[in-house]
Amino acid sequence: MSAGVEYIRVTADSLGQRLKALLDGGGRMQMAYAWFPTPEAPEVRYLVATGPGAPLHMWICGTDGGHLPSLARVSPLVGLV
Repeated sequence: MSAGVEYIRVTADSLGQRLKALLDGGGRMQMAYAWFPTPEAPEVRYLVATGPGAPLHMWICGTDGGHLPSLARVSPLVGLV
């Protein structure tokens, strides 16, 4: 775990609401990547900046058996959708 990063476990069903609150508050999603703590339990990690001077947040989300909503149209990380 990195200093200056707050790790927050989230559910797939809460991602949309969390992203809306982040964007409404002036935050930005920085990146997302897949992580495999064990081969049978993949998770996706989202690095988010909540605002100037605030610590980064790492949202950690289990894939809930394959269910994971796409956030690309709401918060594209690179380029336009």
